[in-house]
Amino acid sequence: MKAYIVFGCEGREESELILCSGIKNILLDLEGIERTENYLDLIKYLDFIKIFDKSCFKTNVITNAICKIYEMGYMNDKKYEKLAYFYNMHRICGLSLCCIPKEGACEKKVE
Repeated sequence: MKAYIVFGCEGREESELILCSGIKNILLDLEGIERTENYLDLIKYLDFIKIFDKSCFKTNVITNAICKIYEMGYMNDKKYEKLAYFYNMHRICGLSLCCIPKEGACEKKVE
C-alpha cells in the first residue's frame, strides 16, 4: 500500500498566542513493510480502527495503535521513546493518527 501512517497534533493557541502550530510525523511507511510477516495483521487492525476512512483523535485508540505497531516490530525502542515523549508534550494540543497516500505527502519521518 503506497501510504503513510501519520502521527501528529492539531496545534494549540491560548490568548492569541500560538503555542504549537500543529505537527505531523510519518510514523510508518506501509509500502516499506508489505512483504513482512505481520503486514496483513497490521492492515486488518488499522482497518478495524477505521484509520483508512478518517483521522482518529481518540487518545486511547492512538495509544493502542502505536503500541501494536511497536509490538509487531515495526519500530525500535529509540523511536518508541521519542513517540512517547512527543505524545506527552503534545497531548494537550489534540493528537491525531491518520493514513495518507504517499503522493504529495510530507517527508518528515521520526527516526
